[in-house]
Amino acid sequence: EDKTHINGGTQTVQNYGKAINTDIVSGLQQIMVNGTTEGSIINGGSQVVNEGGLAENSVLNDGGTLDVREKGSATRIQQSSQGALVATTRATRVTGTRADGVAFSIEQDAANNILLANGGVLTVESDTTSAKTQVNAGGREIVKTKATATGTTLTGGEQIVEGVANETTINDGGIQTVSANGEAVKTTINEGGTLTVNDNGKATDIIQNSGAALQTSTANGIKISGTHQYGTFSIAGNLSTNALLENGGNLLALAGTEARDSRVGNGGAMQNLGQDSATKVNSGGQYTLGRSKDEFQALA
Repeated sequence: EDKTHINGGTQTVQNYGKAINTDIVSGLQQIMVNGTTEGSIINGGSQVVNEGGLAENSVLNDGGTLDVREKGSATRIQQSSQGALVATTRATRVTGTRADGVAFSIEQDAANNILLANGGVLTVESDTTSAKTQVNAGGREIVKTKATATGTTLTGGEQIVEGVANETTINDGGIQTVSANGEAVKTTINEGGTLTVNDNGKATDIIQNSGAALQTSTANGIKISGTHQYGTFSIAGNLSTNALLENGGNLLALAGTEARDSRVGNGGAMQNLGQDSATKVNSGGQYTLGRSKDEFQALA
């Protein structure tokens, strides 16, 4: 099939069919088992590669989405800085080049150098890995249980950790969320970045730089350790010690738990439903005593 323009409709390629040089303005090009596309230009709308499908030499421009599903393949992709790549580490093979010239790939259950922005999502499935993922504004990396992500950089995007994340760097606008039973190791939080640790989450060997936000509580099962400008800090066994809360950071000290030597700086918040000692509240900080958990979270 020669060049086709898709503007709001759907093109389905299957059963050894091949579409060449399709211009996707809006709408959908879906590639099914044994279907192949060559040279699709994704200006808007989506190209979806399903199991057994193959997209070759796709150009992923700003505003477009390329979605590679389990056992689908997309090779020699040209990705712009705002082109949205949606992919799983269960894809058969994904290769391409980012706008900054960096080569990226997914093959043999491993993702490398994936760029996520503007609606892009990488799902790192159980027993698979990712390395050096770049997550910009509007992008998201989901690290599933028993999966491992190493060296992710968050600049305006989000990483959701249900498995293990090693050596993540959180820059301005980036958010790393550690879910129940997830673990973050050696995360660096820079100014404007946020690390959120939920109940039963772990975050160890954290580097919290000035202006970085830590959001967590003293809930049973949370384990946090790291360093900031005032020394070491930790939360474990329902005890928080030397927490630094600023620029969006917050700590909820639950009933029956304790917070010691907390520092609440500009833009930070602390709610105490339990015990605290030697808390320092600086200009612009918010300290709340005795409100309900729901009321506090509405303020945060």
